[in-house]
Amino acid sequence: MSAAPKTGDRAAQIMRDAVEHGKYQSSNLPDRRACQRLNGKGFLSRDKKDADLWFPTKRLIDQRTAVAALAEAIGADHDRELAEAAQADASGLVATVQRARALLDDGDVIRARIVAAGAYEQAKTEAAFAESSARRRRWLPRLAACRRMRC
Repeated sequence: MSAAPKTGDRAAQIMRDAVEHGKYQSSNLPDRRACQRLNGKGFLSRDKKDADLWFPTKRLIDQRTAVAALAEAIGADHDRELAEAAQADASGLVATVQRARALLDDGDVIRARIVAAGAYEQAKTEAAFAESSARRRRWLPRLAACRRMRC
């Protein structure tokens, strides 16, 4: 089975290339469709004569600039959070998610997905337990009242 990139990955790469080079040339049908979706969202505009030539819009350039500035501003905070997460207990959900984020930042997508899937399952289990505990707590006073009535 081939590992084709997801549509979101393709769209992100197209937007990145369009901003970096000032244009994007779609080479196949899936790329053209992704460009058409980005055009519908207002991120790309099509050349009047060449249907496969796309240009970034002001909206895309402004958004990418804002994201880059925000990433630069919080970059030091993110590094500090990762260092704190490494020192924290690895069984904690937050530490696990941050470890997955660090793996993803390092480019290890497969391990990041495995760690994130484990964190998701852990969170789902904790939520189910919290829900059942809340349900029990809601019924405890009623159960006690029923017991008192039977006596």
